[in-house]
Amino acid sequence: MLNLTNTQSGKKLLTLEEIAKELRVSKRTVVRWVQQGTLSAYRIGTVIRVPEEAFEKMLQLHWTEGSGETSPSL
Repeated sequence: MLNLTNTQSGKKLLTLEEIAKELRVSKRTVVRWVQQGTLSAYRIGTVIRVPEEAFEKMLQLHWTEGSGETSPSL
């Protein structure tokens, strides 16, 4: 698999599929989060990539600890 890490800053860019798989949600759900502004992303032509830091920030802001479920705002 292609490693999309910015070699200058070391920042990793995640695919929507990687995020969906990690959270066990559909890719469409991740697209919706990007469209709603819940998850920051870059569009490179027709490709969408999410900085790892943006994914971690979304989890910190919207994840409900202990329940294993996301908050209703997602």
